[in-house]
Amino acid sequence: MPQPPPILRVSPDGTIRVEVEAVEWGSSRWVYSPRVIDVPTGRVVLDLWNTDWDATIDFPGPRRVGFDFRRYHEGGALSAELDLERGTYRVVSEHGHEGPRPEAPLSGIVAGLEESARRTVAASGWTAQPAIIPPNPWAAWRMGLVIFVGAFVAIGTGAYLTERYKAAQRKPAVLDTVPHLELPPIRR
Repeated sequence: MPQPPPILRVSPDGTIRVEVEAVEWGSSRWVYSPRVIDVPTGRVVLDLWNTDWDATIDFPGPRRVGFDFRRYHEGGALSAELDLERGTYRVVSEHGHEGPRPEAPLSGIVAGLEESARRTVAASGWTAQPAIIPPNPWAAWRMGLVIFVGAFVAIGTGAYLTERYKAAQRKPAVLDTVPHLELPPIRR
């Protein structure tokens, strides 16, 4: 299945663009990972594409973007807010902690989110799911070949056995007596 195009969200003041990458991590389980771009400078402020960070987005004020984050494999949930005007972020809420965490520079946001997620997991007692190992791209071809060969052998064996037993059960038709036939009278 081809990768869907990114979902684009733009802040009401037009200064923040959030591109969301939608990736199916499991059967009908989609992860929406954000990339935040400061439109006036073109700078990527936060890039969580190709990760298991799943987020919902809102814009709580000018030059600010808020996220409710979840981790698909690692576990944990938290809320964070980026203030591009001030160049800071803060974790607004996380499990096991009352109130928001102190502001920190945007340059350390990925490490800060990781640390917050670890604290959240520790506070909740959640255990991580085993990582999903993607299948070998040739696995489908191998399975198709096995099915094809199996079907070929089954059809051949069935045809051979049918012909062999059909010949053994076939008896030649022998006419012992001539059956009596009543013929209609001939009209002239």
